[in-house]
Amino acid sequence: MATEPIMIFSRTPDVPGVARLLRTLSPKFQLDGPEADWNSATLVTGSLWKKRKLIFTHDKTYYSPPNWAVQLSGMHGYFSGFPDVPGKERVLNLIPTLGFALGTMHEPDFRDGDERLDIITKVAESLDAVLFLPSSLRDAQGRILLSADGESDPAALWPQDAAGSIVQ
Repeated sequence: MATEPIMIFSRTPDVPGVARLLRTLSPKFQLDGPEADWNSATLVTGSLWKKRKLIFTHDKTYYSPPNWAVQLSGMHGYFSGFPDVPGKERVLNLIPTLGFALGTMHEPDFRDGDERLDIITKVAESLDAVLFLPSSLRDAQGRILLSADGESDPAALWPQDAAGSIVQ
């Protein structure tokens, strides 16, 4: 079964910070573009015979006007269709505060204990970000904030606002 795609969403862009972090996480790191505005960042993990690739994609036009308003509206509409459960309103209130996005691609699919998931977590934590998967919105560590079946993890951590308060 194919792994769901993962998008990283945060309030504040930090393209150079992500590049610097990724450089520390893998000796096999390649950046496509300048550190301040790269298009993709590729990491290779695993052994010679079991190489695994993780690519972070960045496109400033995706999260810039006028495209960003369309993306956020689409995300709001998507999560509006999820069951009316505690936490849904928080998700809907979080969406308009987002201002940055990174995509991820991976080859092959993730497996249990895959170090590439740890790398995604570290990037998301550095950005105080959430993870968007088609089935759910998750905190930086992958705990469910809201899923398509109405589930959530009470241990999931919400991003902080600019003043350091947890988003309500």
